[in-house]
Amino acid sequence: MSTFGSQLMLLRPAGYNERRYITRQSLGYYRTLAIGGIYTVKREKNDQISQQTFVPALKHCVATHPLLSAVIEGEDTESPAFARPKALNLQDHVGILSINDLQGGAVHSSEKDLMHHVTVRTLDSKFSSVETTPPWKIVVLNLPNHDEDQDQFIQRFFILFAYYHSHGDGKSALAFHRTFLQGLNGQKSDIHESFICETPSNPLPPTIEQAGKLSISWSYLLSPLFGAYLPEFVTKSLGLRASTTPKSANAWKGIKIPFDHSTFTTGLEFFNISPKIMDETLQLCRAHDVKFTSLLHQLVVRALSEALPGNTSTGDDIGSFVALTVVDLRHLLNGIGSNDMSCPGPTASFELFSRGNVENWKDWSNPKSDSPIWTTARQTSKDLAQRANTLHDQPIGLLSYLSRFRPWMQGEAENDRESSYEISNLGVFDPTADAQKGDWDVESMLFAQPANVMGSCLAVNVVTKKGGATTISLTWQTGTLGVGNEQEVVSFVCQLLGKYFGEVA
Repeated sequence: MSTFGSQLMLLRPAGYNERRYITRQSLGYYRTLAIGGIYTVKREKNDQISQQTFVPALKHCVATHPLLSAVIEGEDTESPAFARPKALNLQDHVGILSINDLQGGAVHSSEKDLMHHVTVRTLDSKFSSVETTPPWKIVVLNLPNHDEDQDQFIQRFFILFAYYHSHGDGKSALAFHRTFLQGLNGQKSDIHESFICETPSNPLPPTIEQAGKLSISWSYLLSPLFGAYLPEFVTKSLGLRASTTPKSANAWKGIKIPFDHSTFTTGLEFFNISPKIMDETLQLCRAHDVKFTSLLHQLVVRALSEALPGNTSTGDDIGSFVALTVVDLRHLLNGIGSNDMSCPGPTASFELFSRGNVENWKDWSNPKSDSPIWTTARQTSKDLAQRANTLHDQPIGLLSYLSRFRPWMQGEAENDRESSYEISNLGVFDPTADAQKGDWDVESMLFAQPANVMGSCLAVNVVTKKGGATTISLTWQTGTLGVGNEQEVVSFVCQLLGKYFGEVA
């Protein structure tokens, strides 16, 4: 390995997918991922929580996950690389918030509103100096307690792990939280603990192209290329199209607005599904041989069909939805485990759904129902299983044929969105897995993505805390949904989804 100057050691060039994320971050098209939860700890009345409380646990995380000590060299170039400083100052990676730090004070806000404030603020934040400071931090909000007059009480914190996508996928955040909880329970806190953290010498995880062979067939490679340039009558006769996504003239894709750094913000709504209702929903899915994510697609289409008008503000009819599912390929890759912080690059599966029909939902919650929605959901489950079990003809594999990411991405940002919504389901977070029991625990989890210039209109983000609630958040780029009051409409979508899950019970 060589070094950049006297302070940084070159680790390796960024892989194709990492280049995509780095370029997108550099252009401002996608900011900060935020995945966190409500942490609890048994505290004495006079104990004080400060930045230093979390330093030993963060040192444990840095020692465990090599990406946490990686900076980005050349983020504005076509050849970005990861490098490592000799040490980190963990003061740069811990943010302690009070309620008064939030917009408008939020003193009388509900706990959910406080979490909303902190999450949106975090999603829209940007990391500076990524060439010298790794782009991640924890954001800690002390939640109000009602029993602080006791000598010993349970203190609750909302703790977000905020990071750039170049430094991990969604599963990486779950790996971070597992390690962080281990550190909180296994490392003794000391008010005199130094914020300076020596960086490890272990190498970064491999890129996806190093970890697996992403083979691309000629037909898959040339279809989007020729589909973009050949006359329409030729592409139809040959079955070619200018994209890997399904096409529909009446699909809802929101509206395109010019990108502006100053007005680029994230909308957020979220709700919880109780463990009881989730267990009953999973039993219903098993009775129909359907995966939960596949049922969720049907529920989202049903809710959008009910919440959105028949036509948009531009007068276009809404008759269908192009759905994207984020698909994890880790189990097919060498050198990247389920508990590693890595950015292998989840791939995507696309499907076109027609606008919801009320008749299709009659008696749907009966385990013996033959409702059409279960037939569609079963097909989605089969398609997703097929997509998740091959490295052949994956959309992410096309990145290796790009020579210049920046102009391509700038061009894509000016085009219409290709999908209506995406579902990204991180699965179950088990805080007790390989963790030392102690005073710290995790009560619930929340997963949210920032606004995305090039992504779907809506991002549906799912995470479940083992033995606890499933949290579903909906995020979007404000001003792009093509409806009147976006917050009210998305809030209504969440209410409808909650009602549908209630029908299972």
